[in-house]
Amino acid sequence: MLGRTPGRGVRNRINSQPREAVEVFCRVRPAPLSAANFEDCLTVKDERTLLLDRAGAMRSTEYTFTRVFDDASKQSEVFSSAGLPLVEELVQGRNGLLFTYGVTGSGKSFTMQGHPDNPGLLPRCLDSLFNSVGSRLAKKFVIQPDRCNGFDIHSEAEAMMERQRVELERRHGGWRQLEAEAASRIRESARVPLGELEGDAFGCAVFVSYVEIYNKLAYDLLEDFGVPGQVLRAEPTSRALREDARRNMYVSGALEVECRSGDEAFAVFLKGCARRQVAQTALNAESSRSHSVFTIRLVRGCYDCRLGEMVPDKSLLHVSQLCLVDLAGSERSLRTGNAGSRLREASNINNSLLVLKRCIEALRENQRAVSAGGANAATKIVPYRESKMTQLFKNFFDGDGSVKMVLCVNRNAEEVEETANVLKFAEMASEVQVVRSKVPQTPRWQAATPRPQVPSAPPSSSESAEDGSGGRMWQFDSILPVSPSAPDSATAAAGSSLRQSQWELWDQRARLFRAELDAAWDGGSGSGDLLEEVQRLQAAHRAEKARLEKRLRNAEMRLCKDRAAADTGKKELLSRLEGQENQLRRERADKERLRDQFKYRMDAVQKSAVRPRLRRSRSQEQLNADAAAAPTPGLVSRLRCRFSPGASGQKAPPPQPQELPPPPSNPRYRRRSRSAGQLVVDHHAKHETPSGTVLCTKVPGKRKSVTKLEVRDIRKATDYVLTHQTADGSGGLRTEVYKGSVTPTAGGGSAVRFNDVERLEQMSPTRVGISDGSWLTGGSGRKRKASGGGADGPPRTQLRPLHLTESPDDINNDEDEDNSGASLMSTDED
Repeated sequence: MLGRTPGRGVRNRINSQPREAVEVFCRVRPAPLSAANFEDCLTVKDERTLLLDRAGAMRSTEYTFTRVFDDASKQSEVFSSAGLPLVEELVQGRNGLLFTYGVTGSGKSFTMQGHPDNPGLLPRCLDSLFNSVGSRLAKKFVIQPDRCNGFDIHSEAEAMMERQRVELERRHGGWRQLEAEAASRIRESARVPLGELEGDAFGCAVFVSYVEIYNKLAYDLLEDFGVPGQVLRAEPTSRALREDARRNMYVSGALEVECRSGDEAFAVFLKGCARRQVAQTALNAESSRSHSVFTIRLVRGCYDCRLGEMVPDKSLLHVSQLCLVDLAGSERSLRTGNAGSRLREASNINNSLLVLKRCIEALRENQRAVSAGGANAATKIVPYRESKMTQLFKNFFDGDGSVKMVLCVNRNAEEVEETANVLKFAEMASEVQVVRSKVPQTPRWQAATPRPQVPSAPPSSSESAEDGSGGRMWQFDSILPVSPSAPDSATAAAGSSLRQSQWELWDQRARLFRAELDAAWDGGSGSGDLLEEVQRLQAAHRAEKARLEKRLRNAEMRLCKDRAAADTGKKELLSRLEGQENQLRRERADKERLRDQFKYRMDAVQKSAVRPRLRRSRSQEQLNADAAAAPTPGLVSRLRCRFSPGASGQKAPPPQPQELPPPPSNPRYRRRSRSAGQLVVDHHAKHETPSGTVLCTKVPGKRKSVTKLEVRDIRKATDYVLTHQTADGSGGLRTEVYKGSVTPTAGGGSAVRFNDVERLEQMSPTRVGISDGSWLTGGSGRKRKASGGGADGPPRTQLRPLHLTESPDDINNDEDEDNSGASLMSTDED
């Protein structure tokens, strides 16, 4: 439930209430005895002033606190100043908050917990509380929590059943060992006065709870408390923060344990410490990795002396609490060397402490604004909800109790910067003032039928009668009725004589009533037998109960053994099944890999066997087609001259020069204007083989050469050129140039559409003539001899390069297939 913004009237009423400052106590940790080259940076000037010396500073910085405890201060002195006043306010009905603050390794946990020979603030608060209210404690489990931050009153029968259950549960789980450890410590003998409650008839109960805030989540350290045979969970359940009907924050679902002594409460604390997050760092062997909150709640209600029990009225209960908080220390990762989960813990700790500092600053600025501008001054929102810790304690800073802080500092000069930061925060916190809550009135109970007020009787007539047989005491002053013949105002003059006669009448009735009770007690014939029967039934019930408990324990032990055996067998079967599955998976993968390799090799063998035959057949068909379509002009003219009529006596006419065919044209080439902004991406290998050819690839326009294509390279390009080189087995080199245009896509990218392919092949003439037949020498496959002055003249060989253009559909064909109608060289005779 979200909190409401207080109205103007509520704000004015809060500002008009008396305030008190947050009390800050500073404790200096003693210097280590075995430290070498130790340099001190703190000086205690007096009981309220501390000096901080920095290297290179002109003078020391002075800080003022409520009290400063030096190296020689004892735990009892710190408790008398900081802890005992909060215990007194707890008994009076006010709430209190006491927390320790400082850098890591400054002695916060020692100040709060101590050790058995020198207890800290927490065990001393427990001892002093029970020393003060121990005689007023109600029977156990009569007052029980309602799980909504409130309490209910149960009947004596329900409380008795609960006591038996808890006693049975605490026989297991090492509870006796914890009680023995708690009893071996030194106890605090101080007690606080009850004040106005001294003469009141009230009963009370003490409840404790222990939670921690770890990595921005709240956990209950007593989650598995009291459960027999319960194993501690590896990951405890996180708890949420709730707001009760009175708008007090609490941890939902946190267990509250009722205690009747300081040893029992301290044993509960030790039980929770076993689950607290503690780790070793470079600066501290047992560094707290979470903020721990130990809460003591005192529930006070009315007690009916006539019936000897608590009044079953929930509205008469009053609850006060004392929160003892051990904050985790702020630390720097450079000095602690934290990494991984420890670094994450340190980050969360520093973040929560930073939020606490921001809340203190906002409270101080708001108070200054109200002091300067009045109740209507603009104030800032205090960021309580940014951290679980500040959200849990926001009621205390809003005026729901006293707030005290114990600041722990270290003398080591290596930590002077961290020490200066915590001293500044503590000094700022001492300037914050919280509303002093009023001491609540003691709840009073008025019975519907008031007890008769009997005047004080003489000693002889008001003694209690004792039954000799049963040893019972009978008090008659509270049960005898008032005589109807009481003197009125008319007989007041008689005075002493009437009073004496009244007492004699009461004594006579008392003797008669005592005689009747004795006769009823001694004359009952079946009362003794009935009592013996009841005792016999109770003994049989206890024996049967013990037998059933023994059977239950044996059954639980057998069940645990069977469950452990079943778990072990299940794990073994699962491990075997997992191993078999892994083996099958590996065998299947090996088979698939072998199948792929075999298929790849078979395809390669088939291609290597088919391609040479196709190449030779196509080359032969090419040669036959060229010879049939275009015969050699020089050979035809010589045959005509040799076999034509009259050729023997006439001189052959000179051969006519033959016109060369027109040069080939490329319809795919489009000439662009230089102002079109053409940008061509030339994509080639990083180590390109030099060809040394006369014909070279020329990329038109502006060129950008890349060896590894990226998306950004073709974002502004207009054309794309890919150069690919391959070598055959005969030493030849083939260069292929794939050309395409770059077009933008609807999704914001770019697409390359290939529209042209150029091939430039280099090979040895001897190898070409033998293998492919691409060189024609006189139509017979060998070179012709050069004639010195024949009619035809010496033959001339002309090389004509191939400019082969293919459509994008032809690119998908076999790369080794040649296009028909293309030749690399042709011979012409003049």
